[in-house]
Amino acid sequence: EYLEQLNRAGFDIVTTTDLTSDWKDFTRRRAEQFLQRRDELIGIHGADLFDRLSFFYRSIEQLFQGKHVGGIRILARKPPLRPSASA
Repeated sequence: EYLEQLNRAGFDIVTTTDLTSDWKDFTRRRAEQFLQRRDELIGIHGADLFDRLSFFYRSIEQLFQGKHVGGIRILARKPPLRPSASA
């Protein structure tokens, strides 16, 4: 769908790279690292914010681990505008 939208907007797709595996690993590590700093972060931000951020990080990790979302890098080029015939 992203590629179709870019094409409709006049972009030429140069390359696409599936980054799902990278994001899957990143979100897992980010959640683990966040949880490992629990006491420190509660001391800084309080338990309520820690709990909400913890829920967020774990939810995003689960989305990637469950293959419900993915990641992509798209390199696209917009062709230069051509002068109009009336110019």
